[in-house]
Amino acid sequence: MNEAFRIFVVSKNKYMNEDKEIWLPVKGFEGKYEISNLARVKSLIRKDRLIKIGLTKSKSELPYNVVQLALDNKTKCMRLHRVVAMAFVPNPENKPFVNHKDGNRYNNLPENLEWVTHQENVIHAYATGLTPRGKRGKQKNPRKNKLYPIDYRPIGK
Repeated sequence: MNEAFRIFVVSKNKYMNEDKEIWLPVKGFEGKYEISNLARVKSLIRKDRLIKIGLTKSKSELPYNVVQLALDNKTKCMRLHRVVAMAFVPNPENKPFVNHKDGNRYNNLPENLEWVTHQENVIHAYATGLTPRGKRGKQKNPRKNKLYPIDYRPIGK
């Protein structure tokens, strides 16, 4: 198992209506895996067994739901919202990013996802308060923006 994410068991949610669950092939893994409109993944190879959903493990960003899929003895870790969007959300303008409309990165239902450009994604993050205004992360060179008195300026810096 890949150490890039923690595994937790998929449990049945009381809000899931399995009678209205629609299954479509996972793009690039047709005939091996299917994704549902309830954001569940199943393996067709292993008798329709549900695949465990994990979390990305990164110090630099908040975790996303991910799923590990195998093809030709190679494993690929994919973010769950992208897998759902590729199957259920039309992308006529061929936009590269998937946005969670409500800002909740764990709500991976198709009606909560939309294809966006990078600029649209950033604007949405600021508009919904996901990224606080004025916070741009750590500066690479904190001395660069430091103000010095006129009589003291480091030479060569």
